[in-house]
Amino acid sequence: MLDRPVVLRTVLFLDATRRVASGALMIFAPPLLSSLTLVPGGILWGAGLGLFAIAAIIGRAPRRVPPLRGVWLVILDCAAWSIGSFIAFEGGLPRTRSASPG
Repeated sequence: MLDRPVVLRTVLFLDATRRVASGALMIFAPPLLSSLTLVPGGILWGAGLGLFAIAAIIGRAPRRVPPLRGVWLVILDCAAWSIGSFIAFEGGLPRTRSASPG
């Protein structure tokens, strides 16, 4: 049987590593990513900094058994990032039309 804390720590380590790699790409190559994704470089740079911050928090997880609340926070963060990425890919949130006076 799998040792669950070891598997969980490994998954958290891989997630933090992925975030660092993505963040580095967003911070150090925003023109390249911006041309590929049409996302403004400033947004990419800010998101890259955010990825570094979250990776640092994940990296500070206890070495034996990570707390359940922290694990759920990482899961919810991944879900929010995925939903946000999908919204960005689809062209952003729908805008409401405002009635112009006159």
